[in-house]
Amino acid sequence: MSKETANPPYERSQKETKRVKKPANFGKIHLVKTPRCGAKRRRREELCKAPAMANGRCRIHGGTSTGARTEEGKARARQGNLKHGYYTQEAIEQRRQDRKLLKQLRDDLKGLF
Repeated sequence: MSKETANPPYERSQKETKRVKKPANFGKIHLVKTPRCGAKRRRREELCKAPAMANGRCRIHGGTSTGARTEEGKARARQGNLKHGYYTQEAIEQRRQDRKLLKQLRDDLKGLF
């Protein structure tokens, strides 16, 4: 094979190779000094050694959710697991009023007969 037809990666010129953009903090952080995840492992008594994110856990363990913060998000979270609505406050109050009305009607009917 001639050099012109076969162009293995080690023979590429710098212009042919794909440039990878480095992050803004490249070279300024020391991976050895970064905080570690620390999540417990199941089988061994050692902790996870992956670098931690801002929440203190690695990208795999993630940590706990902060939950919804906006009123719209909180309302959506409340409705998220609603199956039938039988135990909602509105439904309980409606049944309470219906029972009260039925009791009144029974008492009125007893007075007639």
